Amino acid sequence: MKTNHVVFLLFLLSFFNLFSCDAKQSDSQHRETVTDGLREESDKPAKEITISGIDVSHHQGEVDWALVKRDEIHFAFMKATEGVTWVDPKFQQNWKAAKEADIIRGAYHFYRPERDAISQAENFINTVVLESGDLPPVLDVELKYNVSKRDIRQDVLIWLKYVEAAYNRKPILYTDSSFVNLELTDEFTRYPLWIAEYSDSVRGSLAGWEKWTFWQYTNSGKVKGVSGPVDRNIFRGTLTEWGELVSGE
Repeated sequence: MKTNHVVFLLFLLSFFNLFSCDAKQSDSQHRETVTDGLREESDKPAKEITISGIDVSHHQGEVDWALVKRDEIHFAFMKATEGVTWVDPKFQQNWKAAKEADIIRGAYHFYRPERDAISQAENFINTVVLESGDLPPVLDVELKYNVSKRDIRQDVLIWLKYVEAAYNRKPILYTDSSFVNLELTDEFTRYPLWIAEYSDSVRGSLAGWEKWTFWQYTNSGKVKGVSGPVDRNIFRGTLTEWGELVSGE
């Protein structure tokens, strides 16, 4: 293991108790249920952690990231781009302010299946500069329109591989349970899965994935610093897995 990676993990370890407590505290009883479920699913519960986060776009308006941090939110994904030309008007502001508030940040691209995949990847790459400590790039795939399954799969893989090559980091794939099982295949499982399912657990199979990495469990969460509802998420995994995800190693 690299020395800088060890130091990074030791730094994260100092926050372990905070992360563990965070999943038990009150956003709602739902979050307590989530944490209990994760303990039951894990073969080695003592080594697994849950970390709370949100995701935002221009729809959330002005976000007070210092207040978000004080509400025990430790990571945030923010919309950066959509299609081949669109850039979220709040992205750069959110990107800068989240880092200043010491929130681990990530950026996502909203995929348009009727548009050219490489042009969409370049839109994201031209907009998002990843730094040390940022989460990997994310592709949000949820629309089908009249595009065939074959073409969706082919073009989504083109985006993922193109962006992976540009950043030298494996992107995260965001989608919902229905899309995973109806549209995707095992060839996508090399990418970490961020699953959207608004219930008290993720039910059923997830194509070839053994587990999800992030879970968006509600789109009506409440967080200080954000006016109105906001998507809430958790990371599930070991401390080592979290360290590798944010260090890019």
